[in-house]
Amino acid sequence: MIVLGVNGFFNADHDAGSCLVVDQKVVAAVEEERLGRVKRAPHQDPGVSALEVLSLGDIDHQAVDVVAYPWVPEPLGLDPMREAERILQTLRARGVRLRRTVEVRFVPHHQAHAWVGLTYLPVQERHRAAVLALDGSGESTSGALFHVREGRPTLVWHLPLESSLGAFYEGATAAIGFAWGQEGKTMGLASYGTVVGEFPPLPTPEARRFEGPLPQLSHDYLTIVKGFARQLTMALGEPNTFMERAKVAAFAQEHLTRSVKGLIGEADAPTIVLSGGTALNCAMNGDMATWLAHRGQRLVVPPPANDAGVALGAAVAVASEEGPVEQLDTALLGREFTTGQIGDAMTSLGARMADCSTEHLVDRLRAGETIGWFAGRAEIGPRALGARCVIARPDSEALRDRINVAKGRESWRPLAPSVTSAEFERSFEGCPSRYMLKASLVRPGAQGLRGVTHVDGTARPQVVPPAGTYSEVVAGMGSDSTPQAVICTSFNRAGEPIVYSPRHALLSARSMGLQALAGNGWIVDLARRS
Repeated sequence: MIVLGVNGFFNADHDAGSCLVVDQKVVAAVEEERLGRVKRAPHQDPGVSALEVLSLGDIDHQAVDVVAYPWVPEPLGLDPMREAERILQTLRARGVRLRRTVEVRFVPHHQAHAWVGLTYLPVQERHRAAVLALDGSGESTSGALFHVREGRPTLVWHLPLESSLGAFYEGATAAIGFAWGQEGKTMGLASYGTVVGEFPPLPTPEARRFEGPLPQLSHDYLTIVKGFARQLTMALGEPNTFMERAKVAAFAQEHLTRSVKGLIGEADAPTIVLSGGTALNCAMNGDMATWLAHRGQRLVVPPPANDAGVALGAAVAVASEEGPVEQLDTALLGREFTTGQIGDAMTSLGARMADCSTEHLVDRLRAGETIGWFAGRAEIGPRALGARCVIARPDSEALRDRINVAKGRESWRPLAPSVTSAEFERSFEGCPSRYMLKASLVRPGAQGLRGVTHVDGTARPQVVPPAGTYSEVVAGMGSDSTPQAVICTSFNRAGEPIVYSPRHALLSARSMGLQALAGNGWIVDLARRS
């Protein structure tokens, strides 16, 4: 069976994207923003990404059996047949030449999130897992708990929309003064604040869980977000200073973590999967992972936990009806460019590519250069994971500040490291993450990590796989007095998507004033070195 998963039609006003599953294997997944170059692809359909994943899979468009969509229309008061036809008409208008008899299948939104998480588990472990999907909103609810039965997620309960933890955190973000989609800033700011005194009266979502089918949508999401923002402001006062804003962020972070622990507390499965946009909160995940580990449970968070992954989840949900879909162990599901293609792109933009050994690249990083790294298949999800990233020495706060300025980020925001497994064991306390989705404490005696240590003594490390050129670079940074680590931050300026193609990479590297752009065995000098 060939399934094309897409997101970006009804009820999806952001994070359009596509995924291709062929014979129980995820072949490709690409976010629309990476191609259209508009962050989060607001109000865009997934036409370009659909063409991209079909190209990556070398699939004849007419061979697609099913188009899977991660929302169901009925709770929204929409007609399924009409919406299915609209999806097909739009895709065909974008050049996706689907056959007339192709089927459209709708998958409930939170079930699609659940399938994303399950795909990152070994097949033999899936029947022993519980999945908690949490976000701002699905069709008419804000989350769901699933137990896995015979390899498929079975609904236990829903969370109502008015108890949305995603909407709550979005409301806190608005109360602080950040814009939509900047919840990551709220998470980073929370470390500067402290929760003192009595906790303000906030919703306890675990008390409002309910069973049964999805209800009809009866609440306006934006009204709920504004209500939470107003409630926080009334409880804590209007935040006008940095520390007052940090206090709001700290309260929001504490409430979120408490609430998620309350929701997952009854699940006795050995593996807990957390998915949905709320699962991108690395500080919460780090706390949760340690808490669950003490209970003998393991936390799994997939790299495209937010709506960037729901096209994948919908496609896997449909494909799994034919048998278990193979485990994913990577976020690298986009296009890989050959050295020749990269060289042609560099030449067309007036740059010259030269050979470069790992040792030479490490020497330049040790000398304090900031370098754009472009290698292998592109990532899916919001984290740069060794394919499209900006890297630098991890010991320097000055370098961290320089990168934040180059990217247009606030100076107080932390940067994350990529580290080897050995370095994680040596320098961090917590649960390792391959996908940079769990915060860990930096050990007091750790050396050379000042540039990636946040104000609260934590970092958000990516533990790199043992093989590969990027892993060799990370390991090569180590010595008797320096860690096997680099600063690793996403390859983009603030407000832009992560780069996808060589052309994007060179233009972005130049705009940020990086010293070089490099990849597997090559380098492009961008500035004269002192």
